[in-house]
Amino acid sequence: MPTGYTAKIAEGISFEEFAMSCARAFGALITMRDEPAGAEIPKFKPSEYHTKALSEKRDLLKRLEGMSEEYAEESALRSYKTRITEWNKRMKEYADLRVKYETMLEKVISWEPPSSDHVEMKKFMQDQINESIKHDCYDNDVCDVVKTSGAEWKNAQIQEVERSIIYHEEEIEKEEERVTGRNEWVSQLKNSLGISQSV
Repeated sequence: MPTGYTAKIAEGISFEEFAMSCARAFGALITMRDEPAGAEIPKFKPSEYHTKALSEKRDLLKRLEGMSEEYAEESALRSYKTRITEWNKRMKEYADLRVKYETMLEKVISWEPPSSDHVEMKKFMQDQINESIKHDCYDNDVCDVVKTSGAEWKNAQIQEVERSIIYHEEEIEKEEERVTGRNEWVSQLKNSLGISQSV
């Protein structure tokens, strides 16, 4: 039975066409594996994601550095209130989930297995729920949200943005290396097959 790669051999495709079709199963072209077999292999370009994100982070850094003390204080207070609200919401979700788990656990405990062959199943059901309660229900957590001054908040924000800038700069460099490698791989393949390359 022919595969997606060998089906065209019966139609008389050339070695070069077969090789280029199979190339889509490998690293440099793996993103094209689901595209039509005749789709042209492009010259790859770096993604714009990290470049755009870097620009946004640099703009944000400028805004943070120029932020007034008063605005930083307001922002710190807003951030604190938002985090408290989120923490309270999470605690309610954990408490609601605990009620659901415990309600089901009560049903499991009161269930009488129909035979001795079902006893292990009941134990398994209890164990599953108990493990889920232990790992999913943090309703006894202590709130770790701390109110900070505007200056502390601003400094923390600047540090976080600076880390993001470094991250995106590194990712841009990695992306450029990946794209260069992919294009070189395709170029070497085409040269070995005697296929002319568009610029």
